[in-house]
Amino acid sequence: MGQNFMQVTNEKNQKEKQEIRYKAKHLKSNNEYEREQKFYESKKEALIAEFQILDRDHNGIIDKEEVLNYLINNGLDEEEAIQLREEIFVTID
Repeated sequence: MGQNFMQVTNEKNQKEKQEIRYKAKHLKSNNEYEREQKFYESKKEALIAEFQILDRDHNGIIDKEEVLNYLINNGLDEEEAIQLREEIFVTID
């Protein structure tokens, strides 16, 4: 009877250790997932903010004039801005 008790106790201890390892791994995965979600959410918010800066008339479309204004407001002279804008729209279209 003593051996059976020891065997059952050992099996129970092994199961508990397995559960602890599983939970630790699972919780780590949840933490990683939550960090990734927060990271992507912050990137999404930053992109939306930039889009709203570009979309001056708030119609949901960034047109050539809005891109030109953005480029000029961010340090390009008008000639450089026009050239870059055309390159951007050729690539997009």
